[in-house]
Amino acid sequence: MKKLNYQEQKAQIEDSIKALSEEKTRLTNRYIELNKKFDVGQKVIITDPNETEHIGFVSKIFVGYKADVEYKFFKCKKDGTPSKHELWLWKIIDVKAFS
Repeated sequence: MKKLNYQEQKAQIEDSIKALSEEKTRLTNRYIELNKKFDVGQKVIITDPNETEHIGFVSKIFVGYKADVEYKFFKCKKDGTPSKHELWLWKIIDVKAFS
């Protein structure tokens, strides 16, 4: 195998990987758009297993390990604005929109 032949085949493989990666990103984004319940920045009430309610803001939407749409949350300050700190809850029972 010549050096030029190797470089051409490697470039073709890298182009294929890039195209498949872009397709995977488009597929993930479409799946999230069709199945999400809340938008980024939306204020929500989160209930934990102790029946304690926390108010937070949706900071990120992603597809989890079991292909479920999952959310990350920011804490809510006392003045009702989003904090820069994440709301860490290990188990969430319910999430509903804050009205």
